[in-house]
Amino acid sequence: MDFTKLDNRAAAETGVRHHILHPSTREPIGNGKDAAIVIVRGVASRTVQAAIRSKQKSRAANAKSDSLKKIMDDTHNYSIDSALPYIAGFENVEMDGKPVTTDEADIRRWLDLTFPLMAVAKDEDGRVVMDEHGNPKIDILSYTFAAQIADVASRQGAALGN
Repeated sequence: MDFTKLDNRAAAETGVRHHILHPSTREPIGNGKDAAIVIVRGVASRTVQAAIRSKQKSRAANAKSDSLKKIMDDTHNYSIDSALPYIAGFENVEMDGKPVTTDEADIRRWLDLTFPLMAVAKDEDGRVVMDEHGNPKIDILSYTFAAQIADVASRQGAALGN
């Protein structure tokens, strides 16, 4: 048996085509030959793993003593940083009339177009829903581009290399 057919690392490096979804409606953007596509590398990608290792070392070296003072923008920027290495390309995706490239600044700008919108979760009677610690649960109302990348990258491990 040729075991290279089971090479999920190579398949993860190539990535999969993801039809980009509208952040609010979750409907696919464009269709057919005009479908807006992002190519997403898998978690097993050597490129992704090298980027994660580098970011972890950098974060450890620059760790802030007061991590409790993070605001939503910090979390948003972290999700952008985390999504960056997974993006291998785009099809039919433009900003300001120009195709989005795999240049880090382009990818970062594209990911930053969507910001996570949240609201306090309420039950059918309009009462705030609490978690097991007595804190209000939060509903995420938008499906950011960074969240889509994370979802696609984490799901493709089961399918790649089979």
